[in-house]
Amino acid sequence: MRFDFQNLRESAYDKARFWTYARCWLRFGSSWHNRRFGQVCIEWHIPHGSRWGVTIGGGDSGRDFGVTFSIPFLLTLYVTVENVFAVEPFAWTFEQGSAREIACYFYDWGFHWSIWVGPMASWSRDYPWCRWYRQHTVNFPDVLFGRQRCTTELLRDGIPLSIPMPEGVYAATAKVERRTWKRPRWFAFSRIETSVDVPKGIPFAGKGENSWDCDDDGLFGYGVTGDDMAHAIAHGVESVLHSRKRYGQPSADTIAKALQH
Repeated sequence: MRFDFQNLRESAYDKARFWTYARCWLRFGSSWHNRRFGQVCIEWHIPHGSRWGVTIGGGDSGRDFGVTFSIPFLLTLYVTVENVFAVEPFAWTFEQGSAREIACYFYDWGFHWSIWVGPMASWSRDYPWCRWYRQHTVNFPDVLFGRQRCTTELLRDGIPLSIPMPEGVYAATAKVERRTWKRPRWFAFSRIETSVDVPKGIPFAGKGENSWDCDDDGLFGYGVTGDDMAHAIAHGVESVLHSRKRYGQPSADTIAKALQH
């Protein structure tokens, strides 16, 4: 038997808490990748919400069997046994994939269920598995207090900004809006936000992970909470410097074009 482990925590702090969010694989025999019951994957998340379900089919082979179990708001455990079925239980389709599941879970103050629906199934009112009794969500705040609506009030617009970077100053404009969220049977909540538009962008190197993102990229717009132009400018500078540190410096030609007024 072969044992493999993966820590799913990303930050340095979280990695020390590997036991709270991780997965492991138990592999049996030298041909575990295509033999029946050759591999078991166990993933756990502590603390987590509440989810219960059974998945039939799916995986690389389309022949897996999975079970999800939760102790509400404490632990969620996912167990998948690969190649359980001798043949694929369901033929692959673009709309539903090759798996079906029966599941329910609590998430974001709502209860969701799906009955014999592919975990990655497409959604359309025309599909039979999109009927409310096959998959649906009941949002408890909406039921108790009514559906929330958001209204936007423009307070100021066309505010000129100058965003200083090591190579020069970039021109931008800002607008300030008040957003108000209100439920029919609950109190209103408001927040002031500032949106910044940088017409020519503040450049940084592209991610370079795919053929379409190898060229230079840039920050062309962003938002911050509050009505503080100094904070808005500082946020833009910090964001671009972080991207340059992560992806690299842009070319001189891109910088020159962005700095033209």
